[in-house]
Amino acid sequence: MSSASPAPLLSEPSDELLGSASPGSPVPAKHTLDHSLSDRAGKRAKGRTNKSTWNEARGPYEERGEKARDTSYHEIWYCKHCDSTKKPNSITTNLSRARKHLRDFHGIRVIEHVERSDLKKQQHGTITDLFGRQEERQASRDLTEEKYLANAINIPAFEEALARLLAVRNIAHTFIEYPEFHAVILSCNYMARDVLLRSRRAVPKLLKKTFAQHKQGLVKKLHNSLSSMVHFTIDMWTSSEQKAAYQAIVVHFVDAETRGVAQALLSLREFKGSHNGKLQAKAFLEVVEEYDLRGKVGYFTMDNHDANDAMLDDIAKEIDGLDPVARRLRCSGHIMNLIVQAFLFRSKAKKIQEDEREGIDEAYERLCRLSEREEGGIITKAQATEEWREFSVLGKLHNLCIYSRSSTSIYNDFKAEIGRALPRDNDTRWNSWFRLIDVAIENRAKFMDWIQENHAKIEKDALDHNDWNELGDIHAFLQVFHQISVRQGRENTLDEVLSHMDFLHHHFTRTKNRAFSGPRFYARFHVAWLKFEKYYQLTEQAPVYVAGILLHPALRKSYLSEQWKRNPAWVSNAVKAVRKIWSTDYKSYQLPDEQQEKEQELDEFDRWRQKVYSTASEVKDEFDRFIYVSNLKASNGLVLMILRRAHKLGLDNKRPYSGGLNRPSERISPSSAVWLLTYSASLPCLRKQSESSQAQDGRLDGIEVACLPKW
Repeated sequence: MSSASPAPLLSEPSDELLGSASPGSPVPAKHTLDHSLSDRAGKRAKGRTNKSTWNEARGPYEERGEKARDTSYHEIWYCKHCDSTKKPNSITTNLSRARKHLRDFHGIRVIEHVERSDLKKQQHGTITDLFGRQEERQASRDLTEEKYLANAINIPAFEEALARLLAVRNIAHTFIEYPEFHAVILSCNYMARDVLLRSRRAVPKLLKKTFAQHKQGLVKKLHNSLSSMVHFTIDMWTSSEQKAAYQAIVVHFVDAETRGVAQALLSLREFKGSHNGKLQAKAFLEVVEEYDLRGKVGYFTMDNHDANDAMLDDIAKEIDGLDPVARRLRCSGHIMNLIVQAFLFRSKAKKIQEDEREGIDEAYERLCRLSEREEGGIITKAQATEEWREFSVLGKLHNLCIYSRSSTSIYNDFKAEIGRALPRDNDTRWNSWFRLIDVAIENRAKFMDWIQENHAKIEKDALDHNDWNELGDIHAFLQVFHQISVRQGRENTLDEVLSHMDFLHHHFTRTKNRAFSGPRFYARFHVAWLKFEKYYQLTEQAPVYVAGILLHPALRKSYLSEQWKRNPAWVSNAVKAVRKIWSTDYKSYQLPDEQQEKEQELDEFDRWRQKVYSTASEVKDEFDRFIYVSNLKASNGLVLMILRRAHKLGLDNKRPYSGGLNRPSERISPSSAVWLLTYSASLPCLRKQSESSQAQDGRLDGIEVACLPKW
């Protein structure tokens, strides 16, 4: 075996290596070992141990000046297989190193028989040496035991577990070659040597095999899903290091087995060149055909990039009945980020709205370029500091943060005086700026003292009274956005998208009516309102946002009547649009074998009560009956509990669910529960794609590694 790759854990010395040297061999004939100094060793010479190791040794070559023992009377081991002394440990007094030399350079594993009294002397041996002794003891057991141990090995289960370990934990393929990994497996069952992969080159084949097996199961799950549609979240992510783009496609559906919402990563496609909307649409349609989903394509959640609009237009040309406008949901987290970025980095108001909107994008792009040049060292620190000052008080605060981290001594002095470090801002997440401002305001007194002590070095970035007032106004305005962001990071549901937008509208209106710290803050507020208004109006294009409100037991139609009471036409138009979706896509939808299950599971009383209820109800349409009843007054936690029970029991088809209430009008039928479940699945969850994409940064093993951890 080549010295470049490790030998198999249980390889045996070859006959060629163990045999005597041939006359033409470059290895000199074995000399008789010199034991002339053994008497002088006194008590040291109690009989040679490690005989197997010494069998691989030769005697010293006196013509080369070699000696049998060193000055401390330790016997010297000379490798009989080496024709020179240049290889490491070919000459040594340490027998552990000698065995390592034999294994690494000659592929020979030496297993020593150690007496019980000598065990403590061997505790510094390698892991593989210890395992070797364990295997030697086990090897003497009878064949019957080996037969049972061999039959106990579940090869498919082992391969499945190994593939999942490598994919989920993103472990390097060389892991399967580690002797320590082999030792762990074989110490549990020494007959498992045949299931171990010996080469990293076998890993891709294993991953493809496992992926194919799981893919078949996923295709079946999607085909048998309880929802009439499956929904998609699509995100395009760009690697800054590899300069490549990846399109992640996540599917959401109601699993027929668990009767709950499920999701799976279907694709992580690499785009090496252009990734415009047409190319992204082509990639998506290939996935649809691959998983046989053409008849079940539902809603799309994506960010606000224009390429996504073009992609949906092309998809709609291939999928019958798909409205690219009504089926397009927008990532609420991305909308929040755009609004706050406009608020933070556009401080010069213009008279013309269109110019103002262009100015917002221009200012943010300039910030991103500045951050990239600063991080990459493209510009000097002095140049970066000067350019950051053009962003007014936020630029000053950024420069102070950078200076506080400019050296170890300054960093430690700052932490000692303030009590903590300033968190770094970045150009992609607005909440990094909120945390920076939050820490600065919380430690204002200490921070001002530190600025005063270092005034000579940071004079141009020192914060004055007006700066602190502006930071206070910025912090107060962003506090609401931060609260919503925290909620979205937990269990965000479809109904919260529109309610969050309504709350932000209330926040803007309330802020507009109070005094500002200065004209710069008013300019920030103005451009943030323009950005918010744009996306607030876009929610009208997707009636499914209103569906989330109407199907929420604590909200329903009365929420719309209260929030939009100044515009009653909005309410009637929104309800009309949702009713159209209900009538077209869900009213006639039946779960698999629903009627048969009802007949089997409902007793005579349940069937009688259901008949009486359907006859006595004044409102015949199930959708209208649900949205027009009085709201369920409950805390958010209770509502969530009721919704979960509705999801579970409503889909079980055992009886119409009343949500723990006595009024028949509160009941949620299976078809309503499916509607609520499937749309709740279509939420902004771009975090999933981000996790998948980041796992691939620097090591792409293909779609198998990307998808398996998410299945």
